[in-house]
Amino acid sequence: MEHNELEQHKRALDDQLRAAIDLLKAGHAAQMRELEARWRASETSAAAPEPSPERAEPAQVRQPAGSLYEEVLSALPQLPEEFDKNDVLRALGYSPNRVSLFRVLQTLVQEGWIENKTFGAGRTVSVYRKKHDGADPTKG
Repeated sequence: MEHNELEQHKRALDDQLRAAIDLLKAGHAAQMRELEARWRASETSAAAPEPSPERAEPAQVRQPAGSLYEEVLSALPQLPEEFDKNDVLRALGYSPNRVSLFRVLQTLVQEGWIENKTFGAGRTVSVYRKKHDGADPTKG
């Protein structure tokens, strides 16, 4: 390779570098514009008026002690033979506090209404099986 060929290759590589840098800068500028647009949109939505109190629904209503237990117990006949918490939520028609729901399900297991078929872990939910079809397990 001669010296002038070397210089041509160097210039070509420098041109490629500049073109790549220009592309990176253009991509960065587009991302910054998009970020600014999302920020402006969030600012305008945050500045939107709050819904009136009579229309606003509370995130979670505190229920009397034992009412969730009674609701889940009365929903048992509607559930399939094997079910998970999502089936219970559909039967209830709302999402109670997840810890309270877990506690109620464990109480129903201890009382003999249902049993654990499989135990959940991570994103896998526990599966339960009904032990009695509507009959009170404490009454024979």
